[in-house]
Amino acid sequence: MEMTKEEQKAAAKRIMEKMGPMDEQESETYEMLTKNPKQYVPPDVKTGKRVCGVCGAEFQDQKLEGREVSALEQFSDHSTVHNPSPAQWKMAHEKIQAGKELAKG
Repeated sequence: MEMTKEEQKAAAKRIMEKMGPMDEQESETYEMLTKNPKQYVPPDVKTGKRVCGVCGAEFQDQKLEGREVSALEQFSDHSTVHNPSPAQWKMAHEKIQAGKELAKG
């Protein structure tokens, strides 16, 4: 059964109350994932430069290894650096499973 937005917000609030305050990395990730599209910094129209919203790295169209590499392609490749590692995903999964076990008992 699908949850309504209100049910999702209530569930998120209950989880946050149990887990306590977010650490710095969690807060940054939350802010990034909940941004309104109007808050994103678009590429510079004149230069085509793109800026990473997480670390501030800048990307421009350039020739690399004899081919033209767009700022978008470089930015896309770079953004994977900010994804959680397999170990972080494993830890999150384990926390979820532990929470489910606590809820059962």
